[in-house]
Parts: sequence; C-alpha cells; structure tokens
Amino acid sequence: MSSVSDDDITRQGAGVTVDFPALGGEIDSELCNTFEESDVMSDSEEGFYYAGYRLDQYALDVADFSSQYGSDYSISYTATNITGKPRKYPEYGDFPETFAMRTYGDWWEKAPSYIPEIQQQNISKIPAKDYIVLCFEEYVIPEEIAVYETFNPGGLIRIWAYTILKTWVCLWEAKKVYAPSPKLVNKARRFSPKLKTLNIPTRTIRLEFNQMGLSYFTEIDAVLLGGRKVNIEGIQGILDCYERQRKCSILRKLQRIHFRPNIKENYHNHLKEFFTNDLNKFVNIVSSNTDLLKNDLSSEKDDKAVGLKDLPVLLWVSKRLFVTLN
Repeated sequence: MSSVSDDDITRQGAGVTVDFPALGGEIDSELCNTFEESDVMSDSEEGFYYAGYRLDQYALDVADFSSQYGSDYSISYTATNITGKPRKYPEYGDFPETFAMRTYGDWWEKAPSYIPEIQQQNISKIPAKDYIVLCFEEYVIPEEIAVYETFNPGGLIRIWAYTILKTWVCLWEAKKVYAPSPKLVNKARRFSPKLKTLNIPTRTIRLEFNQMGLSYFTEIDAVLLGGRKVNIEGIQGILDCYERQRKCSILRKLQRIHFRPNIKENYHNHLKEFFTNDLNKFVNIVSSNTDLLKNDLSSEKDDKAVGLKDLPVLLWVSKRLFVTLN
C-alpha cells in the first residue's frame, strides 16, 4: 500500500490559482538536483525506481478548466469528453463527443466592449486564453504527451506538469501562434511535441490554449501521457528528500543569497573570541539601536540569552563581523 495518499497530491492542489506567466518556461534546476543527488534515484528494488517498461495512459479525470462550449447539463462539447481513449480520431470534423472551448480568433478583442488586460507587461508573449487540467491514474516520468485534435488543430501553446513535489513545471511552450499549413487543412492531428527532460514523477498535466490564429473552435478527442512507470511505494522517500533539501543548513541558505564571507588568517580564533565574549553584548546593542526589542525589555538586555529567535540578527551580525575582519 502506498505511503502517499491521494490527499497529499490533490486535485484541488493541482487546480489552485498559480501565476503561470511568472513561473516561465524553464524547469527548476533545484527540483531536478534534488533527485539527481538523492539516494532514492536508483534502479534498486528498495525505494523509488524506474519500472522496466513504458506506460501509456489516457486522461482519467478533469480537475479544472477555463471554459467549455457545452453547458454543464449537456454531454456535447464538454470538458469530460477529453477523458478516455480517442473516439473519433483519426476522423476529421465537428463532433459533439469532443471537448471544445469558447474562444477562437481575435474578433472578440476587436469588439468595442473589449477590456484590455491589466499589467500587460506581466503577460506571456503568447498569452493563454483557455486551459484544462487533467489527471491520470499512474505516476510516470513524463516522456510523451500526445493531444488528439479532430477539428481545427493548433490551439495548444503550453504543457505543464504538476509534480509530486506540488510544483508546476513547464514541459513545452510554443514559439509563436500556430498558423495551419495548407497541407494540414481539414485533417485531424496527433500532436506530440518534444518535452523538456523532467526526472520527477507526475500524473497531472495542464494544457494551455490560444486560438487567436484559428478561424473556428479547436476540438480535442483525447490526451495521452506516456512515460516510465515509477514505484509508488518510494514516493514518500522522494518527498522526504526534497524536504531535507528545502530545509537545509544556514550555510546553504547563505550561499543561495550569494553571501560570501571574506576570510582572513586566524579567523577561527576571532570568531571563537567574539562568540564567547562579545556576542550577547553586540546583539543587545544592535537590537537597541534598531528597535528590534521592545522598550519594556531594555532593562533586561544585559542578561538576555541568545536563542533561536535571534537567528536573523545573528546572521546580520555575522555578516557585519566578516566585513569588519576584512
């Protein structure tokens, strides 16, 4: 039985509001390093390992979506039609059994009632007008995502993966708005772009669409997620490894903010003498001058012991000390 329940990585978590443009298209190198440096990244039978086979699976459920052409009380053109195996592909045409969104073309942005987006400098080069979040049954290392488009293909602009670390990672992004080739007009398409390498298991993806270059609605029959099967029993080990990396030592945190002390000779003696004789006095003086302590505690400054709650001040003191020693 898995040590990670469905509550750990929930559909609600995958569908929360996220500033996707701010995330950008680059994969977080720290996340990847977490697995490359961990002991759970192995082929052993203990802990997390890759299975010896590739698993192809179709969407099991819809966690969230921006719009659908059909109503909530209908089965035509609704988001749930995207789940399961293809029903119409490779046929081409306007099929009610597929999923269709409400926006296409640029006519609605030219309408007098159109209201421009606020803070357009924060919008992606190709903004997402619609999206859908899909859940799959099994965790895999993503190698392929195929979208079966049966009507006016070409609206897909971005593919995201929601990892077991509860982070979104962009696997693919279009360079420009799609312009259909004359050879592909009135033809269904199985679109499977090359994905960025991601060695973190996932079973939830987000597809983003921009249909401004299309003359009519795009319709999707199914979505396939293919990749190497992973041992579900080892996922807790991965999460624990990530937590250890995230809650690392003070030195590692200082390195991340590019704090580099300039060390002189005999610095060990200087530090030992400072922490033994002068640290409490120095912290109290700094705290008094910067109003970090309340006035009613000022009489106790000389006797106040330094604890974990003084850690931010200690870091600042250490930085000033190294500057002084330099």
